[in-house]
Amino acid sequence: MEFDLHLHKTLGNGNKQFVLDVRLQTQAQRIVIFGESGSGKSLSLQAIAGLIKPDHGHIRIGGRTLFDSTQACFVKPQERGFAYVAQDYALFPHLNVQQNIAFGLNKSWRNPSKEMQNDEVEQWLQRFALTDLAQQYPHQLSGGQKQRTALARALITQPKALLLDEPFAALDTGLKHRMREELAQLQSALAIPLVLISHDEQDVKQFGDTVLHLHQGSNHTP
Repeated sequence: MEFDLHLHKTLGNGNKQFVLDVRLQTQAQRIVIFGESGSGKSLSLQAIAGLIKPDHGHIRIGGRTLFDSTQACFVKPQERGFAYVAQDYALFPHLNVQQNIAFGLNKSWRNPSKEMQNDEVEQWLQRFALTDLAQQYPHQLSGGQKQRTALARALITQPKALLLDEPFAALDTGLKHRMREELAQLQSALAIPLVLISHDEQDVKQFGDTVLHLHQGSNHTP
């Protein structure tokens, strides 16, 4: 899948402006958006996901135009077919693991039943070793268990790409290594394009087939 991006957005006003100006063309299936805090990493990922709209530029992914300021084109987030996993995983605290995963299949805002039986949900519970935790709630889970639940909820929708915001930031060093390996194996098995935000060099080594290195909102010299 080809990524062709030009993201330009100005935030703030007066003397406190931040300008995001990012350009990328790649056919890599693993992309790391890398940089220090405040460099524009999350803004770039949110633009790809459709959560924010750039002022100018374009987003073309897999031959499909999702945003083009010259054509007044902006595809809504829910119509892009991407799975976006936030840094805090954004699990629903009132739903158990099974319900959280099943929510990815929901066509409405109604909560999945605790008694529901769904083959797809069962498959993802097994794939992520969550079967024994199916009735647990997010506050009862470890960081790694929360991450696996969030990934299962995202992937059950069969997305065109997986967008991850600092997926290992909340994990301890040993768990980070194991979860990197698990994610790398999963991405290869599913052959799903992956865009990952990080400020950790180890993530770049593991997933950086293409690295979008941002500094003060840009990855290029004006």
